[in-house]
Amino acid sequence: MALTKITPQMFDTSATAHDLNVDNGTFVVDGSASRVGIGTATPSTLLDVNGTATATTFVGALTGNVTGNVSGTAATVTGAAQTNITSVGTLTGLTTTGDLTITNATPTLKFTDTDNNYDATIAGLSGSLVLTADSGTEIGSETIQLHTGGSSALTIDASQNATFAGTISSGAITSSGAITAGTRITALADTVSNEGGHVLLRANTGGAKQYSIDVDTSNLFRIIAEDDSTGANGFVIMSANAASNVTFSGSVTAAGLTSSGPINLTAGALAAAGNAGLSHRSSDNKVYLQAGTGGFNILDDQQNTHFFIDSAGDVTIADGIFTTIHDITTVNKFKTTNSNTRSIISMESKDSSGNAVDLRLHALGDGPRGEIYTYTNHPLAFATNNAAPQMTLDTGGRLGINQTPATNNFALQVTGLQTNGTDGRVAYFKGYGTATSIGSTGPALVIQNANNTVNNYTKLSFESAGAGETVSINSHNRDHSNHYGDMAFNTRGSGGYSEKMRIDSAGNVGLGNSSPSALYWPNGTTGGLFLQAGGLLSAYNAGTVLSQNWYYNGGEKYIANGSASRYTQSGAEHIWSSAGNNFSGAGAGLTWSERMRIDASGNLSVGTHATVPAITHKTNTSITATQAAAGTWSHVSGESGTYSSRGAIEVAGIYNRHFYKWGFSGNLSANTFYPFATRTDLTGAVNQTGSGSEDGFGIYFRVYTYLSSSGYGEYGSNRLSSMIWINNFGSNSNQTHYFNLGPGFGHAPNAGDSGYGSTGPFQLRVQHRYGSDSTFPANQTFEISCNAALTGLNPSVAGRQFLIYGYLL
Repeated sequence: MALTKITPQMFDTSATAHDLNVDNGTFVVDGSASRVGIGTATPSTLLDVNGTATATTFVGALTGNVTGNVSGTAATVTGAAQTNITSVGTLTGLTTTGDLTITNATPTLKFTDTDNNYDATIAGLSGSLVLTADSGTEIGSETIQLHTGGSSALTIDASQNATFAGTISSGAITSSGAITAGTRITALADTVSNEGGHVLLRANTGGAKQYSIDVDTSNLFRIIAEDDSTGANGFVIMSANAASNVTFSGSVTAAGLTSSGPINLTAGALAAAGNAGLSHRSSDNKVYLQAGTGGFNILDDQQNTHFFIDSAGDVTIADGIFTTIHDITTVNKFKTTNSNTRSIISMESKDSSGNAVDLRLHALGDGPRGEIYTYTNHPLAFATNNAAPQMTLDTGGRLGINQTPATNNFALQVTGLQTNGTDGRVAYFKGYGTATSIGSTGPALVIQNANNTVNNYTKLSFESAGAGETVSINSHNRDHSNHYGDMAFNTRGSGGYSEKMRIDSAGNVGLGNSSPSALYWPNGTTGGLFLQAGGLLSAYNAGTVLSQNWYYNGGEKYIANGSASRYTQSGAEHIWSSAGNNFSGAGAGLTWSERMRIDASGNLSVGTHATVPAITHKTNTSITATQAAAGTWSHVSGESGTYSSRGAIEVAGIYNRHFYKWGFSGNLSANTFYPFATRTDLTGAVNQTGSGSEDGFGIYFRVYTYLSSSGYGEYGSNRLSSMIWINNFGSNSNQTHYFNLGPGFGHAPNAGDSGYGSTGPFQLRVQHRYGSDSTFPANQTFEISCNAALTGLNPSVAGRQFLIYGYLL
């Protein structure tokens, strides 16, 4: 080789640089370090090539790390210390006595068949070793073969079928396709054999016991526990026939068990961890599904719970419909929930035509309310004791109790329990109310006409056996706003069905008259019943009147010509009156004349006695104990009633009867006057209203004493006073007038003689009062005194009685 051109830049022989530097680092000799660099001005090894080194033959071993492309027919790397060959290109014709390391994202050894351009690779992929035949997919019939002893031990063809030439010893073999063996597949340390037409996959446990998978000539698949020491075929653990029926002879433990057919347990249980399992009990011949301590759970393929039974026995069905054709029994409650506004329990069956009959129990959260209803077009019935329907709600909204609802417009239809006529009761309504006035809230049966048409009706109807209306009570709604109305009573007779009686909103009553008019008493108040025969009957103010040819309209009038008569019952008195003949026609005024009277005591008066005052038997209420001069006392009446001044008819003859009675209680001091009556008490008792000199009445008093226990030894003694005439005059003086009490007469009058003034044991006087008197202004008082103290008086106890009676003349 010759140098054809030399320039100063080609060589640098300066002592401070290199011994030789050709072309600025193309070839460098570092004499001080004994290194040669090609393509680098700073060699770091004995020969440092920065680029690809190519040689026809590398003679000798390459020691140390080889960096860059190494090619040649005999590139050999020797030495135990050689651990790395780093190449950025192709490594060709390499022989090494040490480790060969390929560093790359996907390190690959590629094998090329130059005759057929057939490539194969060995690559590292994410920690896995990948062997690829025909990596360029040029042929399509490639295989991967593993050879031992000069023969193929394992061949994998292009269809991914693996063929083993000998025994396969492996802990586990997994294949997505079929595993085919000419004899048997043996694990661990057994030999391959064909025993009586059986193909066996046998696992040797290291002792006499072995477990085999057996496929015989009849296609019966079995798992067998064998005993090699005896040569016995062993115990069949599991067998499966050509129909895919699998039989287990003992316990089965599996992470998952799938069957397209039934799983039959002849004895024992299908068990899982945590005391859960499926078991059969010979004692009752039942199969039991037993949950673990956490409960029993049925999941879908996404591990979502669809059915769960917890340890307390509660069942949860999530996001689905629970369907059953058999009975559901629970000792607590059956519950369905929904996170939305509605939850439904549905029971469905079929009718004779195959149509669905759907009954539902509905919890309605957006009501809110609970519902029981039929989802299909069928009635809803209720019954007890497995009986026929006792209450039925049809599809038209009609409810029948003890009957099927008839097709009509009655929403509620009820039939009584007895239909043989022995008991006609149908409905019973009961309530509780404390109201004591009309219109207050209390037990009520309400019938309302919700239509507000004026003068429409609300009806309570009564029908006969032929469903025809015989009687009705009607509310004639006159004014819906103010709730005014009449009550009309209709009946059916030979003359037809019509109104027979009416009570209008004003309280007027009409019999056979649908528009009764107002009738009045002589005092101008309303009320009354008009009789077609011409009489009027009323109970106004506790009075009853029966009249003939009389009515009231701005005054008492004749109905027609002729005389009129009237009977009046007022209080306890009966009065008969009449009016003379009328010749002036209807509407003429009339005047009554009393003809006869029976008073409350049975006294009979015949003639004109309408002005005779009524005598009231009453108790003094105007005098109190604080008005007495001394002592503590009170007086009450022991009798009551109204009497005539003419006397009462008695069996012993006609005699006068007292009209006032006073009885003393408590204590009376000696020689002290006690007022027991006033003039106004007496005039009020006999209804004396006139105040003229000719108006008045005469009275006298009787003093009755039975004081054996109160201070006097009197036993049923009576003393009569002198008489006095009473006018209804006010008093304007302070005069005192004494009565003369006659001698005592009775069982034992032991209180001494009688007399006038202060000479007797008892004194009776009338005391006149000024108009300025603070207690009795312008009034007269009647007073009694005793010359001895009286104690413990009681008008109803013998021995303590001090009584005064008043009589009319």
